[in-house]
Amino acid sequence: SVSTLMLSMGVISKEVNQLDFILVFGYTIASFMTFTVTISKANSLLFEGKDFELLMSMPINTKTIVLSKLISLLLINYLSFGLILVPCIVVYGILSQAGIIFFILGLVTLITGPLLIVSICSLISYLFTPIIVVLLIVLDQITKYLAVTEFIHVITLLWIC
Repeated sequence: SVSTLMLSMGVISKEVNQLDFILVFGYTIASFMTFTVTISKANSLLFEGKDFELLMSMPINTKTIVLSKLISLLLINYLSFGLILVPCIVVYGILSQAGIIFFILGLVTLITGPLLIVSICSLISYLFTPIIVVLLIVLDQITKYLAVTEFIHVITLLWIC
């Protein structure tokens, strides 16, 4: 499990006087994991949801719909971020005999880390989707123009996606 891995890394890091490595490693892995999940889920969940038309036809405020979708994305990210970072914070806190201030700052990091990542990734996902769609359309036109067989056409499109 993640806790066992972090404890083993913490003991080894303490022996070589590099205990800070646990926090850097944990935050890097948690951020990368959260970034990956958000980039892959943000556009489909926030902007291209299949339920969006149905929700818009209901007497629900648009802000409420968008906010609920954003909260669901945040919950997924808090889970993935916390799953990695909580064991790192606990192991570092125990092995370094850190005080209560360290754990309070760790809690602040757990709360603010995913917020920043989700904000940046949602913006990236929103901005780059039109570019990807245009590239797929151009590739589609090129393959039709060159009279490529349908099999190669489908494989090419799948490879791009």
